[in-house]
Amino acid sequence: MKKHNISKIFLIFTSLYITLILISNILAGRLISICNISLTGAVIVFPFTYILSDIFTEVYGFNKNKKIIWLSFICNLIMVLIFMLILKLPYPATFENSDEYNIVLGTTPRNLVASLAGFLFGNFLNSIILSKLKVATKGKFLALRTITSTIFGEAIDTIIFITIAFWGQIPNEVLINMIINQAIFKILIEIIATPITYKVISKVKRIEDEDVYDNNIKYNIF
Repeated sequence: MKKHNISKIFLIFTSLYITLILISNILAGRLISICNISLTGAVIVFPFTYILSDIFTEVYGFNKNKKIIWLSFICNLIMVLIFMLILKLPYPATFENSDEYNIVLGTTPRNLVASLAGFLFGNFLNSIILSKLKVATKGKFLALRTITSTIFGEAIDTIIFITIAFWGQIPNEVLINMIINQAIFKILIEIIATPITYKVISKVKRIEDEDVYDNNIKYNIF
């Protein structure tokens, strides 16, 4: 891939990444039950954003992934702010589904901060760890590197989001269980998908003729 050019693969993966982030934000308010464990609907989708983030960092390097993270953050923020604006506008008396829309699309400032903070800290931590491990291992042990970075990234994301969103609203033992269950479930998806991630990364590297090592870079997230 030539310098300053954006390849079709990069554009497709970036679009998919942002789409999954936005979907996860909407599904976060829908609870599901798996093996009698209560989880948010987002846990089915959100782990795949980490898989894509691994691909970006592994193939294109931290600095390009940083731009994608911030772009996704801005898109997410714009979506939520538009939702909040529209839900505040008056509606005709004939429209009977306003309350349902408020439940699905509405959010509180507290939940907004929780979601955005968890997303930023988790994704940047995941990318930085993966980048540093690639340099340290000289590009070896890809599966171990992606899983390790995901464990830390998903863990901090889950801790930040659930703590900010639910602290003081539910008993501490329930909050701790939610953090543990959510983190474990998301990490398991990453582990199960590791063989696919490995193959996709290898193929993208060949097609793009790109395999960036972040030697001597400063991990400035801004």
